[in-house]
Amino acid sequence: MLARTAAVPKIATKIYYNELKVKAQQAECIYGANFLQDAADLTPDDKRKRFNDALELHQRTFYTALNVVLQFAPEEQFNKEKLIAIAASYMQRLGYGDQPYLIYQHTDTAVPHLHIVTITIRPDGCHIRTPFTARLFSEPARKAVEQEFGLVKAAGHRRSVKKNPGPARRVEYGKLPSEEAIADSLQYILENFRYRSIDELNAILGLYNLTAKTGRPGSRLHQFGGLLYQILDKKGQGRGAPVKASSLPFKPTLRWLAQKFAENKTPDPIAVRDTRLALDAVLRENPSGPKHFKDALRRNYLAVSPHLLSKTAADNLLLVNLEHRTILDIKELGKDYDLPAIRQKLQPGESIQPSQATKQQTKKNKQKRSL
Repeated sequence: MLARTAAVPKIATKIYYNELKVKAQQAECIYGANFLQDAADLTPDDKRKRFNDALELHQRTFYTALNVVLQFAPEEQFNKEKLIAIAASYMQRLGYGDQPYLIYQHTDTAVPHLHIVTITIRPDGCHIRTPFTARLFSEPARKAVEQEFGLVKAAGHRRSVKKNPGPARRVEYGKLPSEEAIADSLQYILENFRYRSIDELNAILGLYNLTAKTGRPGSRLHQFGGLLYQILDKKGQGRGAPVKASSLPFKPTLRWLAQKFAENKTPDPIAVRDTRLALDAVLRENPSGPKHFKDALRRNYLAVSPHLLSKTAADNLLLVNLEHRTILDIKELGKDYDLPAIRQKLQPGESIQPSQATKQQTKKNKQKRSL
């Protein structure tokens, strides 16, 4: 069993998230501990009111809620009664046995798991301190529960590093446990592609519905040099909980990636030449729109991360050469290629050949001088 705990400021946000899953028929509230009614009879308002009444007793603390996720091995398909017993035993050992808490059974992934939401304010108004909960209380509780119920130990969930990982596949959320799906594809990508920055890595990862997150400037993740990997859906939105780089078997942290960035600092001249020739071939095909443009790229073993083809992309364009397993900024291919020219190419009815890009830019410069 895997157990994750996180202190959160507001219990309402966690109830809202879980109730959305219930509404989408991807979860069920199977138990309400220390509630007057059975879980099946509780409305969302009943749940919020029970917690809010207790929170009124102590209003000086910022982190007043605790979110717990208990994850089981795929083969551990337990009935509700056993899941409730496992969760109750864990919460008792964690020190929250007398607290009101809700147990939600989620069915939105291939991995059986529970979400438990509770508050850190006791009935007498005292606050349960949450720092180091995972290390001091959760780990001993998890091990004891594994022993009590004969569960697959947390170590058994961890994926070992493959010596020869197979080709990466596009990850689909829910088909496999998130950590397993991310680890399998990520190991192949990181060991076989050449990339020189997080932006370049993300352009490659985007082709496989993955992303690497360093956090917003000023966030704790960014300040402490952390790194998370997450699965993306077709719209480029994150799905499921992000996975810490340090929790993956081969530890692809920022420090590990920095060594790769340094190794790949100088672009391969042969890859640059072949990418230029391939892009020339794409432009000569005169594709009529974004879909045909991407098809032409694919036929010539080139790719662009889906979100980079949108009009909101940055002022550069990163091309992934799938044959050489490398990524290049289009500016590295020479002055005949720039983002405005490719933008025009993506507009239906426009046609730009490689040799025309420089002519058009020269014409624009002359017009500016005349003004």
